[in-house]
Amino acid sequence: MEGYTTEDQKTAMHRFSRRIVVAVAAMTVLVGGSVAFFIQAGSASPTTAAGSRTLSPTLGNSAGISSLSGMTLVESGSTPLTFHEGISSSGSFDEETSIGLPQAAAPTGSLSQIFVSSAAIQQFGPVEFSPVGKGLPLPVPVSFAASNPGPCEVSVRVIEFSSPALAQAAMADPNFTQNPEPGRTPIANAQIRGGTAVDIQSAANGGLDEIQFQWVQGAMWYEVSVAGSALTVAEAQQVADAAA
Repeated sequence: MEGYTTEDQKTAMHRFSRRIVVAVAAMTVLVGGSVAFFIQAGSASPTTAAGSRTLSPTLGNSAGISSLSGMTLVESGSTPLTFHEGISSSGSFDEETSIGLPQAAAPTGSLSQIFVSSAAIQQFGPVEFSPVGKGLPLPVPVSFAASNPGPCEVSVRVIEFSSPALAQAAMADPNFTQNPEPGRTPIANAQIRGGTAVDIQSAANGGLDEIQFQWVQGAMWYEVSVAGSALTVAEAQQVADAAA
């Protein structure tokens, strides 16, 4: 994929997961099931200094969603994390694309995935992370989504902590979960595994509906965002429930 840059990927993925999706080093971008692009991350050990940015070891895809019917995995990698003190903003450059974590809660592993409708890839071509590209842009065009109702984009983030207590503490931190926040409306009785479910209204969705789920299972924190046209809660729940 000649001409792609890390910044292009940041921009495209930022539009989908609204402030928190990874598009940086240690990422493998997949198109049609084949490896198309790889950025080698440095081997420096993670640091927990306030405001610093780190990449935890990448978990295997089995830690997230292994596969989705009718969808293609187009991105898989680790999640960049910005540490902060208490629940205050880190103020770092990556504030808009990274999640904040208490300094003591250094993760032991993470995973970020993006799935896109296989039919959209067939119609538009491979996912194009560059804004000047000729392939499938993200978010998926609403004209395509409207004629193909239901999920068309799925974003998954998994963070592994050293203990269930740390995972629960992160889930209870509004700076970490971004709940509550303007544009995020809780959906009653739609939670998965005792977590949260929210409807996200954002101009960054390009007219698509988005439903996001967060929950904790053992020492693992999960977030699954599902986007599409005429998307129902039941459809989004079915997708999110596929996460380990």
